[in-house]
Amino acid sequence: MRIIINIVAFVAFIMQSISFVFNALIQKKPECYTETLYSVFLLTAYVCSLLSVWIFVFMYNFNFSLLRKKYVFFFLLMIVLLGCYIHLMQLFVIQDFIITSCFMLLFDCYVIAKVLPSCFKKEHNELSK
Repeated sequence: MRIIINIVAFVAFIMQSISFVFNALIQKKPECYTETLYSVFLLTAYVCSLLSVWIFVFMYNFNFSLLRKKYVFFFLLMIVLLGCYIHLMQLFVIQDFIITSCFMLLFDCYVIAKVLPSCFKKEHNELSK
């Protein structure tokens, strides 16, 4: 089962990369600062959507001790939430890459379900004993 999920994640990464390239090339020249900020936000969110696939693969396949740190969890959560914005936008606004976006949202939900409970756990410091 792990192999099939990894293959689906790899295909979703390829399709999301294609979407990222097309949307980066299609962007029109911004006319004001607000449009400039939004286009930079979109490019950042597209990069985060690509990173969210790799985060999913690492969290699904491996158990790193670095992933047990609270600040890493908040950083990963921020990346995945920015990726969710792109996937939801592809589903409901652009209506493009629908199947890929559905799989990516499933991957994002998995990461959020793993990360969110760990963000609120209290860390026990062994030096304070």
